[in-house]
Order: sequence, then C-alpha cells, then structure tokens
Amino acid sequence: MGYDVLKRFECYRCEACHAPRVEELIAKGVNVLAPQSVIVGEEVNLDNVEPTVVLGAGTKILGVDTMIGAGTEIQGSAVIK
Repeated sequence: MGYDVLKRFECYRCEACHAPRVEELIAKGVNVLAPQSVIVGEEVNLDNVEPTVVLGAGTKILGVDTMIGAGTEIQGSAVIK
C-alpha cells in the first residue's frame, strides 16, 4: 500500500473508533456539528460533558478530568484537555 492509502486507512480507523463515543454524546443532547470530525478520548468521562454543549468541527476532547458545562459552545479545531 502507498503512503496516501495507509494514511486514509489510519484516519478512517481513528474516526471509526471514536464514533460510538460521539454518538453517545449526541444521544444525551450534545450538539455535534460535524460528528465525523470530532474525537473524544477513551479516558473522557462522558458524564462530564453536559447536554446543550455545542462541539464544532474538528474538536478534540481529551483528558480524564475534562468537564464541559451546559451551554458551552466550542468552535472547530479546538483541543480541550
């Protein structure tokens, strides 16, 4: 496989592993503007991300102690940890 194909595969694999966590946030009332581009680390306690939060495209949420309160709007390409 060429480098470009491997890179696309790695990106797809990464997105696929984060999708269930993003879907869980959406189910609890978090507004995710571009779900395929949002990454939520496995260490993040999803109970610490409250409903009505807005996550923009390219947002990365990392860290075991991360908390995001209701009504918070995070614009795209932000890293929260």
